Amino acid sequence: MMAKPKILFQYGTLLLTLIFTLGILQFPSLQQQQYYQSATAQQQPNNETTSSSISNNNTNMTTGTESVPENARGPAIPQDKGYLIQDLGDNLYFLTNGAYNTMFMVTDEGVIAVDAPPAIGDNYLKAIAEITDKPVKYVVYSHSHADHIGAASMFPDNASYVAHADTAAQLRLANDSKRPIPTITFTDSYELQSGNQSLLLDYHGTNHEAGNAFIYAPAQKTLMLVDVIYPGWIIFDGLAGSENVTGFIQAHDTALNNYDFDKFVGGHVTRIGTPQDIVTQKQFVSDLRAAAQTGLQNVNFSTVAQEVGGFSNPWLVTKTYLDTVAGQCTDIMNNKWKDRLGGIDEFLFDNCNAMARSLRVD
Repeated sequence: MMAKPKILFQYGTLLLTLIFTLGILQFPSLQQQQYYQSATAQQQPNNETTSSSISNNNTNMTTGTESVPENARGPAIPQDKGYLIQDLGDNLYFLTNGAYNTMFMVTDEGVIAVDAPPAIGDNYLKAIAEITDKPVKYVVYSHSHADHIGAASMFPDNASYVAHADTAAQLRLANDSKRPIPTITFTDSYELQSGNQSLLLDYHGTNHEAGNAFIYAPAQKTLMLVDVIYPGWIIFDGLAGSENVTGFIQAHDTALNNYDFDKFVGGHVTRIGTPQDIVTQKQFVSDLRAAAQTGLQNVNFSTVAQEVGGFSNPWLVTKTYLDTVAGQCTDIMNNKWKDRLGGIDEFLFDNCNAMARSLRVD
């Protein structure tokens, strides 16, 4: 009669073992979704820093419009149209769908269209048609990325395409019919003159991507630089995937010190920017660099290896180390910036990770 409880106990033990095993097998995938941080960091006698109690800490994150500061909110996009046009002055216009934006200029001879985001698509042509019946004569590429110029083939076949030489080289390699090869290229600076209007195109070196140009409308005091400044918002995922983080950081000062402007177009997010938005992001980047450096100083690679069970899985050690560094950076930055920029919950950890990676290898 005592055998049945014993059997039940054995089954119960087996079930608990199975549940525990499944939990271990799932651990790497959980690690990809949540970051690890060091709950405490204690300075050891041998001057090594240990990170203990590695755990995830995303319970304080918020979602939806509640996490969007007023400074990040832009004008409402008419739902029946899906786009909004705003006058930048003297026949220069800002065009946005609330996530992507660009600008176009009307001249005596025709239209200068800057970029062609597929997210805006044919609405670009509709927007131009609301302002003028003149044809698009020039298309200016900010850089080569398809999310910004991937709809450029919609413009007239006889339009001239203008870009930096590096952008042209990348587009020849891409061989994408939706992104026509530039017919006019420059290496340092180029003044695009069309009738009574002009745009100045300058290259100050690699930032987000080789060839990414500063596009300046002097008469309208408007500067456009794509995928670097995000007015009112945190920088996109991983420092916007910048090829050169040093150049990306320097681009802030380049914009502020070389151009007389009061309006800024960044290619993304909700609204027209200002010089103050660049000053604010410059401070954010400075704080980000300092926080990432703190994380790198506080977290010891060997100690992390001990806490996860050694080097039998070196990628687990490496991933945990990187996530712990980024987690500490995130905690430092979140307290200061969560109410100042939109998208902190979404991309702060990724930006910490990218900055820490740059500090480790650049």
